[in-house]
Amino acid sequence: MGKKSKKAILEDQRPKKSYFRMRAFFRMLVFGFAVLGLSVTGIFAYKSFKKNIFAGDKLNNPTKVDWRVTLKTLDNQDESLPEDVYNKIIGLVRKNLGTGNHESLEKVAEIIQAETAFARVHVLKTAYNAVVVSFERRRPVLSVEVAGVRRFVSEDGVVYGVASNQSPLPQILGIFPNRYKNFEYRRDQSLVMNESERTAIKEAIDLYLLGQKSELAMQSVKYEEYRGFLIVLSQEDTEVFIGRAPFEEKMRRLQTILQNLTKKGTKAARIELDYTGKAFVREKKL
Repeated sequence: MGKKSKKAILEDQRPKKSYFRMRAFFRMLVFGFAVLGLSVTGIFAYKSFKKNIFAGDKLNNPTKVDWRVTLKTLDNQDESLPEDVYNKIIGLVRKNLGTGNHESLEKVAEIIQAETAFARVHVLKTAYNAVVVSFERRRPVLSVEVAGVRRFVSEDGVVYGVASNQSPLPQILGIFPNRYKNFEYRRDQSLVMNESERTAIKEAIDLYLLGQKSELAMQSVKYEEYRGFLIVLSQEDTEVFIGRAPFEEKMRRLQTILQNLTKKGTKAARIELDYTGKAFVREKKL
């Protein structure tokens, strides 16, 4: 046999067309599977995102949302919430939150504040079925009767809520002697007061806190429009007319009088300090 020409040898070494076609087919197949995989992944990711973010808002029946509620305090009070208050807040959220849109979050915050008399309430949606209720409580130091109802008085002078008749808080008397109706309350259950009432409440708080600082426990604090404050000391059961603010100097004089009475072995039925530079003491008959 004769030798093949150089051209014939090169043609025999050239890859066949079927090889290139098969290779192109596999490339297209791999590319197709990749596109399909990305498409499926994207669809599932979108559905998951939509479920987590918008599922609470798209429900036609909001009662189907099983709200998870977390409570967070914004104040420095160590006392935990009473169980009945805790359960009330949880119930108010689940009853009134609906789909959890912006309007319903604000509405629920107002409802909780009205029902609990907290100073501040904020409701934040953290997931499609979860909210955080942040609140700031008021700190009651006294109580006062308003139209036959005993109410709390906070340390910043807010009259709010309802105190039981068994409350150990000292009671302020005589602040609202001529008002038996037409009381107005804000959405947070705080009482709307005029300037003279706010001033009297503020002075009563200052007097009470000063008494605590001086270790003079008060059973009650009574306000008389033209004479000022009359306090009843718990231990001695002594009435003390102390007048209007400022009270610091009068409290120092009261402490001195009580110390002198103790040295004498007697107690006072009444002490009057509401006159400038004078003190009248009526001792008890033993």
